[in-house]
Amino acid sequence: MAAKILVLEKNEKIGGLICAQLREKGHEVRDCRNGAEAVRNELAAPGQRRLRGSISAWWVLSSLLLVTAIPVCAQRLIVEDQTPPAGVFATFGLGVLDVDQGTGLDIPVGITAVSPRHRVLATLNFFDLGLLQSSSEGDQRYRRFFYTRFGRELCVDTATGQLASFSRCAGETNVLRSLSVDLNVLPVETVIVGNKPGSLHVGIGWRVQDPDTVYGTIGMFFPSHSGKAAGARLSMGRRYIFLGFSWGVDVRRSLSLF
Repeated sequence: MAAKILVLEKNEKIGGLICAQLREKGHEVRDCRNGAEAVRNELAAPGQRRLRGSISAWWVLSSLLLVTAIPVCAQRLIVEDQTPPAGVFATFGLGVLDVDQGTGLDIPVGITAVSPRHRVLATLNFFDLGLLQSSSEGDQRYRRFFYTRFGRELCVDTATGQLASFSRCAGETNVLRSLSVDLNVLPVETVIVGNKPGSLHVGIGWRVQDPDTVYGTIGMFFPSHSGKAAGARLSMGRRYIFLGFSWGVDVRRSLSLF
């Protein structure tokens, strides 16, 4: 019965004689000089080549599937992370207020509810405190005069002709308390600003007093999956302008901690 025989002999003449005798007996013989050559010849056998080819094909196919799957999964993860979450946030704001009484600091405190899925955002500021510098020139009894002798302005009591504290000539500080509510739509579900997903909102609102007016508003609101939020908005109405920022925490998440 013929067999496949691999002859390993470093002496070429001796190896040749052995191979010749085996071939005369009908065997299939291959001659090698060292172990490394024998391994290469063995791997080069048809059966081994098929095995190596199959393994290589599976490896290439698996690599292609992996390379294709990773970007798809990563893209899906990024899209999910960049979708602003819905929530109800307790908010605190700080901005500039300009009304008939003057211009100054405004501190709104309230609740903001947002749902990017339904494209809606609503805000209720149940406490809106304004600290304004009056636009009037103060009590007309006290007037400012520039004295070249001193090279600066002085405050003078016109009734007595005496110098007075400069605060007498300054406008009064007015404290305004109000309440406002507005309803907004989200033209687009997600807007990315500085790698932060947020919601652009445009809407209309009503300020109850000081002044009592309807106003339009536009801004950005950035709720996060951590339960925190930040925003900026511009509101303009009749004799009313507000520009400021706000910060908030998710009320539902905060209550779940207790």
